Amino acid sequence: MKEKTKYEIDKDKKKLVRNEFIYQGRSEGRFEFPIIKKQNIDVNKIKFFKYEDPYAKTEIAQCPVCNSVCLTDKFGNGECQNCGWNLCKLEITEDTVCYPNIVSLKKAREQFLQGKKFIPSFDDFIEGLKMYSEMSFQYENKDYGVFYYTNGKVELFQDNVPESLQTYNDVQAFKRYASINGKLLSVIWDDVKNVNYMS
Repeated sequence: MKEKTKYEIDKDKKKLVRNEFIYQGRSEGRFEFPIIKKQNIDVNKIKFFKYEDPYAKTEIAQCPVCNSVCLTDKFGNGECQNCGWNLCKLEITEDTVCYPNIVSLKKAREQFLQGKKFIPSFDDFIEGLKMYSEMSFQYENKDYGVFYYTNGKVELFQDNVPESLQTYNDVQAFKRYASINGKLLSVIWDDVKNVNYMS
């Protein structure tokens, strides 16, 4: 193989540098990457700032469910380590189901006082679906998904089973007729597990 001339080596180094930079003819390190300077910038005036993660939990807040002290990010988002409630800055009523929580604040308080986990009713699930449009749950160790479209239609399906797809003209029809293996979803809802928003 023919050995490259100094000119060719220098030219190859310049290819690593975008046009807005000037190659100063010096290189450094094991792979001899060129040292470059940006045009019209005084490198002596460049200052480096410490990066702060905006999502770091550095703020103190009170959980609206159990009144425990919680840590949130600067946007007000965080999770209560005592009861599991997700804090957020969204302004909602106490009766509203809103992402990222799957029950309303009022129901969460009731369930916490009863020593229960936050478990949504079928109506809570419907409310979350209308707000978020994509929900999931498990039944008899199988994963299911539900989509709510802007045209009002609702689809229920088992993951990776295309022939399981059911389509309903609106939420009311879904609520009344949705079924799994011939059993109404509203009737078997107490046996449903891991209800959540799709990520």
